[in-house]
Amino acid sequence: MTNDTILSNTLHSAAAALRAPMTYRFTARARLVRSDSGEADTLAFCRGSHLHPEATCYDCSTIAIGDPFLARLLVDLLAACEPLAALLAEHADGAAVCGATEVRLGPDAAYDTGVLDHRGELLAEFTRALAVARAIGGGRRA
Repeated sequence: MTNDTILSNTLHSAAAALRAPMTYRFTARARLVRSDSGEADTLAFCRGSHLHPEATCYDCSTIAIGDPFLARLLVDLLAACEPLAALLAEHADGAAVCGATEVRLGPDAAYDTGVLDHRGELLAEFTRALAVARAIGGGRRA
């Protein structure tokens, strides 16, 4: 397996990991709604649009979290999964096309490893994408 294939596979694997647990509930847009107590501590999942941001409809699925801070963290986390997965997948495809290669950088470099193009120039966007993929996948280049 070539280095550009390994790089592309690492990025695709991280994108898949972000998408893997996504049931309908988690692929629908998550937002905060108020519970009966008046706290914004309930998550609503719906593919529809609502005129009032805290409104729910018959298509909405709700989960009462019971804590506004935790509910906000979950909404932010869920909102980031698909855009992040799409970005990683896009970089994976780009890495495969341009023949990007991962190399070890020196101890004084900003990154442990870097992604270089065919001319040996650092591709900062790919390097950052690879760092994110490794953070998601829990892996690190040996």
